[in-house]
Amino acid sequence: PVSGNEGAALERVAARLQRAGVEVETAVFAEGQGGRPRSNLLARLPGPEGQAPLLITAHLDVVPAEAAEWQDPPFGGVIRGDRLTGRGSLDMLQRVVLDALALVALAERPQPRPIWWLLVGDEEQNGAGMRAALERWPELKTAAVALGEGGFVMQDLFTAGVDTGAISVSEKGLLLV
Repeated sequence: PVSGNEGAALERVAARLQRAGVEVETAVFAEGQGGRPRSNLLARLPGPEGQAPLLITAHLDVVPAEAAEWQDPPFGGVIRGDRLTGRGSLDMLQRVVLDALALVALAERPQPRPIWWLLVGDEEQNGAGMRAALERWPELKTAAVALGEGGFVMQDLFTAGVDTGAISVSEKGLLLV
């Protein structure tokens, strides 16, 4: 989804989590495209009383792309060989899918601490989604640990044909609200 047009993806993720019994809350933060508002989603898996939650964050928007700069249409989701090409395939829509599937699997068993997943509708353009989420859910600030995107995938650079995911820390700055 291009920035401003994340609504359909957020609705599908919310429906899938709810079918698995995951507590889901959404909150609109801006007007979107195609008649759908731009929204954030907070999913919660319960844990023992008194344990600070693990917070995992992800975003649905992607950076705009100029078609002339791409071998395939940037928003086409073209499969070329064994790779999916397109803007958002790495940043960060694949993580959204993996996070959602992990929550579905985790919903079937007790957790050692609460797990919260924050899916924001705007991270790439101006961070309005994250600011709105922190205002709507101030309890997010009580998380013991917050994990978000970071790192990159090396393709054949040093790994003899094996894609390797690198982990980075402190890629982005701190936003205090």
